[in-house]
Amino acid sequence: MSAFLIIEPMTKECYGIDRHTISGHICDSVDARTLKDDPRVSGYCDENNTVNLFSYAMDTIEKILIPVSDEYDMEEFNQFYGNHPVDDISRTVLQFMYILTMNRRKDRLTESEEAETAYWEYVRYIRPEMLRLYIALQKNHLRYQCKITIGYDKPVVIDKQEPWAQMALENYLNKFLGVDSLKDAERELMTIYGKKTGVPLDKEETRYMWGTYQLLQTITTMKSNKKKSVTNEQSRFITDYLILNKMIGVDEADSNNIRVRLKHFLKNYDTLEELLDEQNYKTSPNNPDSKYGIYF
Repeated sequence: MSAFLIIEPMTKECYGIDRHTISGHICDSVDARTLKDDPRVSGYCDENNTVNLFSYAMDTIEKILIPVSDEYDMEEFNQFYGNHPVDDISRTVLQFMYILTMNRRKDRLTESEEAETAYWEYVRYIRPEMLRLYIALQKNHLRYQCKITIGYDKPVVIDKQEPWAQMALENYLNKFLGVDSLKDAERELMTIYGKKTGVPLDKEETRYMWGTYQLLQTITTMKSNKKKSVTNEQSRFITDYLILNKMIGVDEADSNNIRVRLKHFLKNYDTLEELLDEQNYKTSPNNPDSKYGIYF
């Protein structure tokens, strides 16, 4: 039996990854010469005599071949495993997910390429700043006096008589942010962007956070005692695994931040699918569809 079929129940349960996710690799595992000479092929042909390679492969081949990109570093994985030993099945799951990440890196746009578009500039960098500003305004609603600091100049005290600046900001955010309440803003900020300033985790990184936690919960020596709680050991493990997968850098790694985010996810979501659906980037219905007018 293929090694993948042995670990598939765990990759599906923890990370939402199953045979359909890697269907391309499965089809590529079929030897063209074998396919030509195999009389069973006729049973997998449609009315147009086209072979359903995926079904044929799942029923007939013994090994599913997963390509390994040049970015895959066996030495780095072994070093990670040496610092975080787990059972053989869990190790295979972690290694398989690492291989998938390295394969996907070849096809991804770089952050600099993404940031060239107005859309990515808005959803990844400007919108989280707007959310933080909205939250601050809601928590300190129309207070008489606030301070604005621009550059390195001293703060300017405004709104001494009337909260004109805060009202203007509220009107702006109501139009170009498009959230309905303080609770919605806080939920979006935590779920999509986290508490840290900077580039948010994308869906695949969130998948690996959630999935690795679920995997650790199946290991007796690693699982947390309380349901939906995250231990310091788990958060350090997950942080190091994200570093291995080049999803976060060593300099920005913060296991406490990972722990806080995971606790938020576990408290508010029951499944990975629900969480990932919530992580779709949001915009306001009033955002103009023009390069320079998406947020003003």
